[in-house]
Amino acid sequence: MNKTKTTPGPWFASALLTADDGWHFATVGPFAVKGKNQHYEDTIAEVSGINHDAKANARLIAAAPDMLTALKEAVRVDAELWRENKMKPSRTMECEESLRMVLAAIAKAEGRSQ
Repeated sequence: MNKTKTTPGPWFASALLTADDGWHFATVGPFAVKGKNQHYEDTIAEVSGINHDAKANARLIAAAPDMLTALKEAVRVDAELWRENKMKPSRTMECEESLRMVLAAIAKAEGRSQ
């Protein structure tokens, strides 16, 4: 699989801020800690909305590097189990469909079609 070039994780979602007009905002990015001060080293995304979904969406974006790593590991383990004949050939259709979904998600994250 491709080595995806992104801002290295981990990423974090900021606290939800509410503007005077009722819009909610959250920022996603890696934190840098200098002494007692924490700040965003780089902003990955700024999420806004008129409801509190902005925080949930920011958390989902912040989890992206970890999810991509987990998906790639699942594919690696699956291939290893097949190589070592530890997986039964009677794999269910659900497992096959799940693997297709995982591979499609990885391809989407890496900016390529599957």
